[in-house]
Order: sequence, then C-alpha cells, then structure tokens
Amino acid sequence: MISKISYIKLIREDIRHRGWLAALSGVLLFLSMPVYTLIYLDSYSEDPEVLKEFADTFSGFINGYNSAFLIILIGILAFAVGISGFQFMHKKEKLDFYHGLALKRHQLFAISYLAGLFLFLIPYIVCTVLTILVGAVKGIMTLSLAGECFLTMGTGILAFLLIYHTCIFAGMLTGRSVTMFLGTLVIGVYPSLVLTLLPSLRDAFFQTTYNVHDSIPEKLSEYLSPFPLFIRMLEQNNSYSNVFMITAALVLIVLLLAASIMLYRIYPSESAGNALAFKFTPPVFKVLISIPTAVFISLLVKSFIGASGTKWIIILSMLAIVLLCGLIEFIYWQDLKMLLKGWRSSVIAIGFVAVLLAVFQFDFTGYDTYLPKEEKIARIGTLPDSFASYFWYPEDYTSEDDRESFVLSDDVDVLYNLAQSEIENVKKGITPNTLYSSQTSMQTDKDSDNYICAAFCFELESGKKVYRNYCVSYNETLEAFTKLCQKEDYRKELFPIFHVEKENVSSVSLQDIYITPEELLLTAEQRTELLSAYEKDVLNTDIRKLGSEVPIGEFSLTIRHVPNKETNTNQPFHSWVNGTREWNAAVNTAFPVTSSEDETNYKTFSIGSLYIYEDYENTLSCLEKYGYKIKRLIRAEDIDSVTLYLSGDSMKNKKWNDLLASFSSAKDENNSDPDKAAYEQSDEKDATSMFTITAPEDFRLLAEHLYLNPSDFLDRGGTSRDYAEVTFKKENNTFTYLLK
Repeated sequence: MISKISYIKLIREDIRHRGWLAALSGVLLFLSMPVYTLIYLDSYSEDPEVLKEFADTFSGFINGYNSAFLIILIGILAFAVGISGFQFMHKKEKLDFYHGLALKRHQLFAISYLAGLFLFLIPYIVCTVLTILVGAVKGIMTLSLAGECFLTMGTGILAFLLIYHTCIFAGMLTGRSVTMFLGTLVIGVYPSLVLTLLPSLRDAFFQTTYNVHDSIPEKLSEYLSPFPLFIRMLEQNNSYSNVFMITAALVLIVLLLAASIMLYRIYPSESAGNALAFKFTPPVFKVLISIPTAVFISLLVKSFIGASGTKWIIILSMLAIVLLCGLIEFIYWQDLKMLLKGWRSSVIAIGFVAVLLAVFQFDFTGYDTYLPKEEKIARIGTLPDSFASYFWYPEDYTSEDDRESFVLSDDVDVLYNLAQSEIENVKKGITPNTLYSSQTSMQTDKDSDNYICAAFCFELESGKKVYRNYCVSYNETLEAFTKLCQKEDYRKELFPIFHVEKENVSSVSLQDIYITPEELLLTAEQRTELLSAYEKDVLNTDIRKLGSEVPIGEFSLTIRHVPNKETNTNQPFHSWVNGTREWNAAVNTAFPVTSSEDETNYKTFSIGSLYIYEDYENTLSCLEKYGYKIKRLIRAEDIDSVTLYLSGDSMKNKKWNDLLASFSSAKDENNSDPDKAAYEQSDEKDATSMFTITAPEDFRLLAEHLYLNPSDFLDRGGTSRDYAEVTFKKENNTFTYLLK
C-alpha cells in the first residue's frame, strides 16, 4: 500500500515535470490580478471619492468580473492543466508504463488530478492575497470586503474545476489529445445545444411564437452546461450568493469527477492512440453530436446571412448532417476509404434530422393553430405591438422584477372570440411575419391596413400561461378594447396615469403642436389637481377616439423614486464604458436630485406619452385655470422651411394634388424632368415623393394640415403615412409632423 509520503513525492514529481505550466500560471495570474488591480486603481488615485466606490466591485478583480481577460485565462489554464495531466493515457508506451507500476488506477488518477489542481490553486490563492493587499494599500480594504474577496475566490476555483473536470471526463472517453480537446468543447456546450434546439426551431418555423421569458429548457441550459455556467459564475460580482448557481456547479463538478474515475477504472489500455476509447461509442457519439450540431449550424448560418423563410434551414441542415457524419468518421478512422463504414448510424442521423424538420415545417403538432379550450381559461390578456411605445409605466423604472406586460381580464369571451377569428387568419397565411415582410404580397395589399400585430396571454385555471402572437383585425381589436375598458378596474390597470403616485411627481411638462416641452410651474397641490383632472378624462373618454383622433398635446412627468436596493452590480464590469469614473458621472447626471426636506437620497425618472385629446375637457380647463393654453396651429412666421414626404399611395391617388397646386414655392425634389409642373408626382410612382416649401404664404395654407406625430394606440403596420419636417427659425429645431 502506497504511503502518504510517496503520494506527496509523486505529486511533487508530476508538478516538476509540468514546471513550465506552473511558471506560466504564476506569471499570467500575477499580471492579471494584483498587477492589473494596482494599475487600474492607480489611475483613479487622484480622486479618493471615486476610489472608495471600488469597494462595491473590488472582489471582481479576483474572479474576472472586472476583467474579461481573467475569465479567459482561467478557462485556458483549466484546459492546459487537464490535457497535460492526462495526456499519458493517449500514448501507448507511457500508458503501459504507468499501468505497470505498483499503483492502482484510482491512485494514478489521484496523483495526476491533485498535481494539476495544485498547479492552478497555489498561484491563484497567492495572487488573491496579493490583490487584497493592493486594496489595503489603496485604503479600500476592510475585514468584510476581504471576506467577500475570499468567497469570490471560491467561485473562481469552482469555475476552474468545471472546465478542469470537463476536460478530464473528455480524456476518459478519447484516446488522443486532439480528440480530448474536441471532446471538451462538445461536452462543455452540448447540454445547452440540446436544450435550446427545440425553442430555436419553434421560433424559426412557427408563425405565432411569442417569448416573454426564457423557457424552462433555456433556463436550465445555463446551469447544466459547463461552459455557460463557467462564464455566468465569473461575470457576476457576487455569484457566491446565488445558491442555485453554486449548487448546480457543485453537482456538475461532482458528477463529472465521479464519471471520470469510473471510466478510468475500465479504460482499455489498447485505446491509446485511437480517436475514442470504447469501441461501442463511435456510432452513438456520431448520432448524438451530429443531429443538434447540424441544425444549430443551419440556424447560425441563416441568421448570419439574413436569409428569410425556412427553406435554407432545411437545405443547410441536410447538407450539414451529411458533412458532419463524414467528418466524424474521418476523425475516428483517419482514412477516406472508411467514410462509409458507419453508414447505419449516418442513415439514422440523417433520417432523424429529416423527420425533425418535417415536424416543424408542416406543424404536425398544431402549434400555430392551437387555442386552449374556453372553459379551461381563467383570464386572457392581449398586447398590441403599439402599446410598447404608447404606454409608459412607472413600474418599468422602479420595479426590481420585470412587470407583467399583459393586463389580464376575466371577460374571457371578449378576447377569446377575437383569438378565434385570428386562428382563421393564421390558416389563411395572415401572420405577423407576412404583415411586416417586404417579400410578401400582403405588404402591398390594401387589406394589410386592416391588421395589426398583437400578442395573447391565456392564463389557464391550472395557473399555466400560454402565449401566442397573432395578426389581428384592427377594427375587431379596437372594439374588444372598447368593451374591456367599460370596466373601470381594467381601464385603471391599462392606463399608466393610474399607476402614478401623485405625491412623488416632482414636475409636469407639457408639449403642444410646437413639440418643445414646457415645464409647468405648479405647486404640489396644483399638480395633484391637474393629474386628477387628467384621470377623470381618461376614465370618461371613448376608446374608439384613441384609435381615430390625433392628440393635441402630451404630458411628461418627472417622478421621484427611492430605490429599494443599491445599484445592481451583477452586470459585467468590463462592459461599462471606460470604468467607474465615467459611469458615476453618467449616474450623477441622470439622477442629480437630493431631497432637501428629509435629506433622503432618491432617483428620478420620466414617463411620457400621457396624451391629451380634444375631448379632455377637465384637463384643458385645469390648464387654462393655471394660465396654460395648448396651441393647435403653428404660426407661419415661426417656420423657416418645410419638407413634405408623401407616400406613393397618396401620390397615385392624387390625395394632395389640390394642396400642392395652391403652393407657390413647392419644389419636387424627386422630379427629374424640369419641364414638368413642380407639384406633379415624381417619376418613381411607388416611392416616397419629397417636396420643399419655403414661402410664408404656403406655410399658412399648410398649417391646418399639420398634426402631432404620436405613438398610435393601435398601430396599423401596413399603413402608408404622409409626413412633414418643419424647421423653425428659433434655434433651428426640426420636428416631424403628421400630414392630414
């Protein structure tokens, strides 16, 4: 039985043989940790206040949060240590020699494993201590921060072990160093590849997909794959506090190590020099690797070249699976004559890919036409695309968690009937993709003006939520919202003004036809009265008017907010722009406010798109009461020049011919024939025509046709619009207006 002293001697001997790697690890870690930290902090030594703020992220100098290079270095060292420690298994003479020693296999494994671990562990711990000393010299270090640094060091070691164990496990399955390296790459990403494959195919092939959050397989892929988990652990400053992440890392580390030990016990000595260690594995690995890889390559290439449709996914997938099967056979046999030796497994792989693509191409699962049974639905919500710009909610700025985008209603029948009609649209080929795609006939079809894109959320009685994205009828959707908003609770949930705590509003600004915002000089009580009047108008307005009328003005609110927690430090530090000094300057500029009343530090944010319509009598009356009147028309004397952009449809239908004929200064910028009248449409019938106007008398004629260009309550994706760019004399500002 080997003694402990012999163990230590053998480990030391192994380290001595790999002395080049020990020196390389020490030098690179020394430069990447204490030296980099010293240089970085020294550049801010002139500003003690900024230097102190590094305490929040100082531990990031130990795990790579503050330096992407350190993350890469730890990964490379794990590769190098793993391959150099077990490369003896891939040379027959060395393997026979080691297996001829009076040592059991698990003892040989332990010696190589521990020697490799010490090659990284010792310099990493030493450099961690030196980095902490640098912080102490700079006056940043405290006892609690030092403890944080050692915890961060622990996550760095776990991240190293993830790659180290992956590399060893790959070595137990292969018989060459090259295939060991390739095997490490495959094992490192394979779970992510498999788990994200079906969601990726669903998004590529199906027409009604809508992703609110990552699916369960996509979330699991970050924790079940060594490489993504490695990066996730090191790019966060306090990943040691993420219990789920640490647990996932420990489980993977233990499983990979246990599997490696078990495989080494049965590792056949004659496998040295072969591509794979076990004879039964080549066809199995070929099928398991080639199928997801071929599909992934096709999706990647399609995305890279920007191809539309699914035709190229199918063609590229079939081409890739054939080439991969041949490549894997060549790697195994290293003989072109043997490419067809494993033809059975190749047929299985090619057939599986063909069947998989057919299932998605022809939607055998009925995904696009699926609609939950009405009796199983508890609530339904719909979210038109235009709501993202039409509604600004305070929770988007103050909530630590993502706000639920859908306003769910228990009036199931209203939206269920709408969803049923849109299933018929899907069957007719009317989908969000066809509505927005320039390569489909629907883009130029007049009927396209009658549709909008809207996502649906079906909350089932079981609590499960089903999401779909449909191309819905504009009129039917507007009518559905009109019915839903008859309930005051739903209307209050839908409109952002009812989410605003009035006592936290620090200022109100008003935009009218001149667009430039004007801050209203009001007291806190007056602001509350104005916002209350606005709430009354929102509750009383006819929803149909929001879809047909153009607002005459817009409120924007500046709101105070006391954060519940400090600035999020979980974003990669190395992605910030030029470090902490510029970042803090940006924060101080955006959030400069400090309460003088209770000395409480707070941040401010602004929400806009609180539109004012002509029938908002309470709001308009309150504004006039405080001396503010919304301007509806632009005065001709304020305009310097105007450029009109008229759509091809408008020119074809001669919509603006009478108005253009009345202008004395209209110049058709697209007119290539100087003999034509200035107001005739351009030669390119379907293109946008551009006219410039410079005469004051023309400005007066045009003023009554200029309207604000707001976000739409329901946006008609296919509607062509006419615009005017107005340049004002004052400050030479240029704004865009709707032309009606």
